[in-house]
Amino acid sequence: MSKNGDGAIYTARPLDRESYSFYQLVVLMEHNAGPKSITVSVSVTDINDNDPVAGATQMSLEVVENTPIGTYLASITASDADSGANGDIDFSISDSTPLGQKYFSIDSNGLLTVKEEIDFEIFTTLELTIEVTDKGSQPRTTSVAVSVKIQDVVEEEIPDDAIDDSPSTFKSFEIPHTLKYGDLVFTAQPGDFNLSLSVSDDVQYASIGSNVFALDSRSGRVTIGLDSLIYPSSSYLQWIVCSPSDSASKLAMMRIDTFDANENMIALIVSLDVDDLELKRESLINRLQTYFSSQNIVRIWAIQSTSSSSNRRRLLATPESAALVVVLSDDTSLNVGNVDQAKNFLSQNQLLAALQADPSGTPIPGLSDASIPVTQVVPYVTNESSDNEAHPAFIAFYFIIALACIVVVVLIASLTAYFIIQHRKSKGSFLLKDKQSDEEQLCPTPEEDEQFLDQQERAFILME
Repeated sequence: MSKNGDGAIYTARPLDRESYSFYQLVVLMEHNAGPKSITVSVSVTDINDNDPVAGATQMSLEVVENTPIGTYLASITASDADSGANGDIDFSISDSTPLGQKYFSIDSNGLLTVKEEIDFEIFTTLELTIEVTDKGSQPRTTSVAVSVKIQDVVEEEIPDDAIDDSPSTFKSFEIPHTLKYGDLVFTAQPGDFNLSLSVSDDVQYASIGSNVFALDSRSGRVTIGLDSLIYPSSSYLQWIVCSPSDSASKLAMMRIDTFDANENMIALIVSLDVDDLELKRESLINRLQTYFSSQNIVRIWAIQSTSSSSNRRRLLATPESAALVVVLSDDTSLNVGNVDQAKNFLSQNQLLAALQADPSGTPIPGLSDASIPVTQVVPYVTNESSDNEAHPAFIAFYFIIALACIVVVVLIASLTAYFIIQHRKSKGSFLLKDKQSDEEQLCPTPEEDEQFLDQQERAFILME
């Protein structure tokens, strides 16, 4: 910035708020009284001079025909360097692509979803333009071109009164909504696609559409791909293709619903290791099912070893594992024709009331036997404290440690008090000696008194 002789301040070059939004100037004034300086603060206000910037200006997606309404497809990202309303952005599907507006929708966060089911026999590809627009008084817009390829489905019926135009198979799974990136959701098997293959047959898997979940093409393991998009009480659809080396590929629709583990899940502690209990998973499910109505569906979400995260378990002579159980309130959502219907789960209290003999966790009679020895039925709590603290051996250990700490603290305090007292005594002794010395100096001896009187008598004689 520069100024002229009358004190006016001008810009020396154009200002860019995105580079520097604030300046502090020191102005020197010279007059008869002498020089004087003042500080001038300059804030640069924003104008809408930046276009929104999209993470990608072109995208290619795939979606299976007849994908249910509301299915997530992609997340469009964008930013704007301006501030305030000039930097706030919104997403919309351009009027220039009416088919895109008909079959897809996008929300204010940039999440693109299916608005209407698409038939491969009508469209094999759909093009749409997404407009990213800021909210300035004179809005600026950036466009994202999206091409959506429609995947054909082998339209053959599946059991259980499936609707027409269904995929080859339909599977349904449930997971806690707290799973993180890389956590296992399920493992796809050839049997999920109505395929009977030998162990030696080569199989590959591929997913179509959503990237919320990640798929390993060789093992069939489906894991969390974008945990930021895993929400409580939500439903997701994942399309998976199973391709054997010597037969036709099969397509399956996998439905995945989330539940709250702290509200809907319990743990059955069983005196078997994980491998043994896995072999008896179906037997345990069938046994549990007898304690609920025929409309309720018992699921074992996972079987975990109790010794992997607890030192206490290592002290036990017998192996233990935990079967984590949830129960669906009804089976209607398991039908492919009801993919738009929400899943409902029994509460944790309802499960405990059905399977506990008493609040301490004793299993209800008949739940445990020699084949599947259930020792406890307890609520599942994700933030529960370590079992180490509850075991008597560890309680005794922590008590000894605490007692030792108290003894050390008391010893340190006692030593500190002792040294303080000794220091004060020593200091008092020195003060007493100094005081005595001063008194000795102030109080003359008899000889000094006699000498002083002689001096006074001589002085008096001289004065006379």
